[in-house]
Amino acid sequence: MTNQRNGAGGDTEDEWVDWEPKEPIASPPPSATLDWIETELQAAVIDVLALPGGLSSAVHRLELLDGRAVVLRRYVLDDWMAREPNIPHDEARILELLSRLDLPMVTPSLVLADPDGEVADAPAIVMSEVPGRPELAPVDPGPWADALAETMAYIHAIEVEAVADEVGEWRRWDRPVRPTPIWTEQPEQWEEARERVPDDLPVDNPSFLHRDFHPNNVHWSDTDVVAIVDWLGACVGEPAADLAHCRWNLAVLDGPERAVQFTWRYRELTGYEVDTTPYDLATILSAPVGPFPVFAWHALGRRDLTPEVVGERIDVWLAHILRS
Repeated sequence: MTNQRNGAGGDTEDEWVDWEPKEPIASPPPSATLDWIETELQAAVIDVLALPGGLSSAVHRLELLDGRAVVLRRYVLDDWMAREPNIPHDEARILELLSRLDLPMVTPSLVLADPDGEVADAPAIVMSEVPGRPELAPVDPGPWADALAETMAYIHAIEVEAVADEVGEWRRWDRPVRPTPIWTEQPEQWEEARERVPDDLPVDNPSFLHRDFHPNNVHWSDTDVVAIVDWLGACVGEPAADLAHCRWNLAVLDGPERAVQFTWRYRELTGYEVDTTPYDLATILSAPVGPFPVFAWHALGRRDLTPEVVGERIDVWLAHILRS
């Protein structure tokens, strides 16, 4: 999505591109990529299924002739790779790290890696399949949000010393300053948010973070969390960063009250008392400039979340943060 610069000083008309894949995100991997996997795994690929829910990459389940199933991630999003050129290398390293950590849920393990796209059509990671599936419209959202908080608390409880040599530090995505989104009905709120967000975000409680923890990346079986996926951004940082990212997702999915409930449960479990507001503002200010990409939510059954609805709910969430 290409949009002209506006707000944020209004100085130039630079183009901003947000979440624009160079091919449809569900397009099947080309034969050269499948040939590489078949050669390395010594088994033919007999079925390819696009997996729903992703924004930053193309993800497919591959069924092999010998009965195995693996998951292929291809980094086909030029905008994402320009911002995070090392992310395929990071993901390969983090998947190996996860196999050594004591987490109470299943995480993917590394099977193959072509992080520079030397053989595959794009930088690619092949990983193990995990059980369960995301749940974005729970019958009982209260326990659902509590379970999300409990799962995040488990992740943050991992000793930093166990991961510090393998992951980087949390980096904010609202810098350089992004223009005011074209979809907002409350541009003055965004100006206020820019004025209030600090240049330096505090890191007083360094912890192991997932970095992209939200309901799309949590797999359930009935009412139990059974797996967590998309660890490519795992890092060390302030827990408020993970909280803020999940909070705005919950505010979009089920309103500010659900985000607040999630936060209360996390604080109850961990004793964490740090104000999340600076991280909430930085997270919101990293939102896409153009119409919000909603295809991941649609693929997981939330077709009610149109770009217009999402924009309105983010405006409501920003108003909540600014008043808190």
